[in-house]
Amino acid sequence: MTIGDRVLISPYVVVASASHGYSGTDHLGPSVLREVKIGDGVWIAAHVTVTSGVSIGPCTLVGANSTVVKNLEGGHLVSGNPAQYVRDMV
Repeated sequence: MTIGDRVLISPYVVVASASHGYSGTDHLGPSVLREVKIGDGVWIAAHVTVTSGVSIGPCTLVGANSTVVKNLEGGHLVSGNPAQYVRDMV
């Protein structure tokens, strides 16, 4: 995981950089590690989940209770499940 400068991570945030595949009858496949990148000046509000392999661009605010499942451009407020663009931060 890469975390930039001046990043705020609020309580109860989950950053899941590891997962596993599904196979066979036991439903547990090999481990899959995918890097998470959090840019400079990002604020991740409380109760957010960031899934493996995503990048959050600089100066992004991720609203409370959101789930980040894809890469986010910088400079935006995003919110929801899945997290979606709300407005520009600048």
